[in-house]
Amino acid sequence: MKLKHVPRRPIVKPFDAIRRRMQERYAATADDNGNKSYRIVSDTFGISKPMARLIIKDGYEPKSNAIRRALDLPTIRLVRANPPTKWRDLPVAELRWAIENRKEYNGK
Repeated sequence: MKLKHVPRRPIVKPFDAIRRRMQERYAATADDNGNKSYRIVSDTFGISKPMARLIIKDGYEPKSNAIRRALDLPTIRLVRANPPTKWRDLPVAELRWAIENRKEYNGK
């Protein structure tokens, strides 16, 4: 059996697609003198003018979940980088839950 080579599609991140749409909208706002407007882009996407400029010109990816929701981007969730290793390192709510439910802690 011979395998057929299938060309791969380039992976497009959601942010890249949004940025491309914003750049296209920005280019379409040019008037007779060639002036373009960030205000029209910001009104279209529901963000501020400075944020529209940052995204279009600098490729800045917003960190604020409010802005990410306005652009239909996935939100950012914070995770614990270093899990606790001892009982004393647990947050109070987790420690209380562990004691009330008689949960053993297997920290390393």
